[in-house]
Amino acid sequence: MRSQIQNPWNLPMQSLLAQLEVHPERGLSLDQVKQRQVEFGQNRIETKKPPTWLSIFLRQFKSLLVGLLAMAALVAVLTGDLSDALAILLVLLINSLIGFVTEVRAISSMESLRKMGRTLCRVIREGRQMKISSEDLVPGDILLLEAGDVVTADLRIIESHNLNADESALTGESVPVEKEFKDRIEHVEGISDRTNMLMKGTHITKGVCRAVATSTGMSTELGKIASLTSAAKEEVTPLEKRLDHLGRRLLWLTLVISIFVFLSGLLTGKDPILMVKTAIALAVATVPEGLPIVATIALAKGLWTMARRNALVNKLSAVETLGATSIIVTDKTGTLTENKMTVSEVLTSEDLFSVKWNDHTKRQELHKNNEALSSSEMSADLTRLIEVAGLCNDATFTENSQMGDPMEIALLRLSADVLVNEEVLKKKYPRDSEVPFDAQTKMMATIHHLSGKYLIAVKGAPEAVISQSLSSEKERERWLRQNEALASRGLRVLAMADKETSQKKEEPYKNLRFLGLIGLIDPARKDVPLAIDQCQEAGIRVIMATGDQAGTAVKIGQDIGLPLDTLTPVSGSELEGEWSDSLKKRLEK
Repeated sequence: MRSQIQNPWNLPMQSLLAQLEVHPERGLSLDQVKQRQVEFGQNRIETKKPPTWLSIFLRQFKSLLVGLLAMAALVAVLTGDLSDALAILLVLLINSLIGFVTEVRAISSMESLRKMGRTLCRVIREGRQMKISSEDLVPGDILLLEAGDVVTADLRIIESHNLNADESALTGESVPVEKEFKDRIEHVEGISDRTNMLMKGTHITKGVCRAVATSTGMSTELGKIASLTSAAKEEVTPLEKRLDHLGRRLLWLTLVISIFVFLSGLLTGKDPILMVKTAIALAVATVPEGLPIVATIALAKGLWTMARRNALVNKLSAVETLGATSIIVTDKTGTLTENKMTVSEVLTSEDLFSVKWNDHTKRQELHKNNEALSSSEMSADLTRLIEVAGLCNDATFTENSQMGDPMEIALLRLSADVLVNEEVLKKKYPRDSEVPFDAQTKMMATIHHLSGKYLIAVKGAPEAVISQSLSSEKERERWLRQNEALASRGLRVLAMADKETSQKKEEPYKNLRFLGLIGLIDPARKDVPLAIDQCQEAGIRVIMATGDQAGTAVKIGQDIGLPLDTLTPVSGSELEGEWSDSLKKRLEK
């Protein structure tokens, strides 16, 4: 093996394993691992080497204005004016030390964060399962993953069970993607289409799998993104440009005035040596010694303020660039939104219920006609729907921890807030068995003990559940329209159904009772609207970039307070094509 595999999702599994020279049960030999570690290096995202302390210190002197001060100090020494020379050198030293100490502290903090990000992973080598540092992975390693694990390389799935992965770090899509073994996928447009692959930087939300590493380090999709960002040209900041411009103007002005004073003195018969000293003294006095240190202190104060708000900046001059920002283009998922699915609406045959957060009780509440419902006021059907949402669920959720599919966690959280917590619910309806989610049926079911009988709780895609639980064509069409209405507002929709039976092994998806629909959304962060207002007051335009559908994007835009006249979505295909006059006008809004 001499290179990392290209388009591994499109290769038949046997061909892929042959190219990687690995057995799926035994894994790589230790000799193969050593050889590949030499060949491919460590499995990590390379970043620019942190600058040395000397280079950080020296770059404090690269400003033209600082150079003028250094020249002035040298001239003062040559003319015997040691007090002026010492004063200027002291200013330069204080200025450089402030910048040096501030930048070193920020860079040290970033290095500490990088070290904390190292993880362990389970691999099979020489037929034995072992835990190793993720940095020691090589192409061809066989990995074992389960819910909660971070994916540490680009992997091809060998076998899986009920597997979902959160790819929001790469795609911005907050809903987990179903993953499964497929011998090959021919037509792929984006990362989300590679359903037989797991990408570095994502994490497993549900299920288990065995997979083989196809790419490591900078050859992964995450590494390619990092390469693009590290290749970006470092530009001079607006403040550095203005200070250099001021320095050039001062240099020419000082030369002109000094020469003028020197020549004027000669023409009026003054002593030439005296006039040389006068011209030099004038040149030294013209340079503003205090300006660099004032600018450095102002930038350092800004950096310390940002650090207190958990924002690290490793270059002092970058603080001023942030201050000169006029447009912010921001990702949606996890930045403007919480990257945490939350139930927004519950629809039953009775009514539409909204779900709202109560800041006083720190819990969610069901609201009908803007009035909160207590659990005692809920109908039997509404109560059962919420119970099914909590029962037909493989996630775990407590006040201190959570694991599993974000949508299932949201359903558990709703059940705990408006009814009872997960532990009490499971005691009331002990689980007997389950029918895992299947891509064919688009449903899952769990079977529970219920007073000598069995309760079958079903959850799934609305179209699938509706077709299995409603016999009336008119009713099916009505509920499908309701589903479309919820989806058009940017909600992810799940349907719930149940059945009570005395037969444990009865077909789970026959003769179901339809309970209703639940709409979920990745909600806007509570602090974002205020931040948007502050940006607008400062004259900064905020643009939201997202891979979601237009309806979802507009809904989130309204929730976070983007101006209504800017809520006209522009698709990626429009930006990639030739810009029309109408598109230019929309972008200028």
